[in-house]
Amino acid sequence: MSKIRLYILGILITIGMIFTPVLPAVASTISGNANYYSKGSNIFTNTESLQLFYTGTAQITGTTWYGTEYTVKGNVKYTIGSNTIGTKTTASACNRNDGTKRTASIKVTDSLNPFDPKTKYKYTITLVDKNQVVC
Repeated sequence: MSKIRLYILGILITIGMIFTPVLPAVASTISGNANYYSKGSNIFTNTESLQLFYTGTAQITGTTWYGTEYTVKGNVKYTIGSNTIGTKTTASACNRNDGTKRTASIKVTDSLNPFDPKTKYKYTITLVDKNQVVC
């Protein structure tokens, strides 16, 4: 490769590095499987109806704190054995002062096979450090 091509390639790589958005590193997550979880404006619910349907809801705001970290997004997920049958994630809170309520809800149908593993529900809260801005 000629010196000019290498020089141009170096410039393009440098420009790419300058303009590549850096996503904040996730500081931690909190997970659970309780049918109801609430802290501040964060609310996660799991409701079963007719022993056939499940509805999961996640509601978060960036103003809900866990120590020195704030909530960025919430997720609800349903599995049967190792198979995911439904998952839904809220939009991200932009910063620690973002009081907008973000909600995600999903409805799934349980298996009718009595030999299938039990349907499981899990919620996950994604947190970042108080000084990070997500959007």
